Amino acid sequence: MCNISAEKLELTLPKFKYIAHPIKSGIFKTDKKVTCDCYEEEIEIYLESGLYAIESVEYLCPTCIWSGTAAEKYNGTFQSDLYNDKRVVNESFVDEILHPTPSYLSWQGNNWLAHCTDYCAFIPH
Repeated sequence: MCNISAEKLELTLPKFKYIAHPIKSGIFKTDKKVTCDCYEEEIEIYLESGLYAIESVEYLCPTCIWSGTAAEKYNGTFQSDLYNDKRVVNESFVDEILHPTPSYLSWQGNNWLAHCTDYCAFIPH
């Protein structure tokens, strides 16, 4: 749908601390227009079904995720499991990974890893 390159689109997105390239990695989709469930506006860049919450959420825009609005509105998190995180003592890092960081898709679940005192970045190959 979008004729702009992923690199150019990513320049328009909020900066996610743990995800350098959210469109290139396939986390955000750009193939159609949808309505953000949180913001209730039509969007062209979206996350599909990535929030762990009681209420079903189909589409979210990058801004609602990045600002923490989506996680707060639906009382949910974007990560199912955190691994090797016992040495991550900074609670703001835990909050950053759970609430304003979109989940990546994996057939084994999105198990976010930590190394030393912080979480690892998700880097697409």
